[in-house]
Amino acid sequence: MILLLDIGNSRIKTATWNGRSLKAGPGVEHHGDPAQALATIKAKKPDAVWASNVTGPAHEIALQR
Repeated sequence: MILLLDIGNSRIKTATWNGRSLKAGPGVEHHGDPAQALATIKAKKPDAVWASNVTGPAHEIALQR
């Protein structure tokens, strides 16, 4: 399963892809701290994570962790 993340300026949207179908997951507002908000999302351990991030390089290292 692949966890898909769309990390926007105010929200993180999620979805999962199992190789056959796409399933929308929860979204959360991040209030300027996307890494903190990402930690609150409960998800089964994925085989991979694909992310798009428009919050800029200041958040990239925290998000990678």
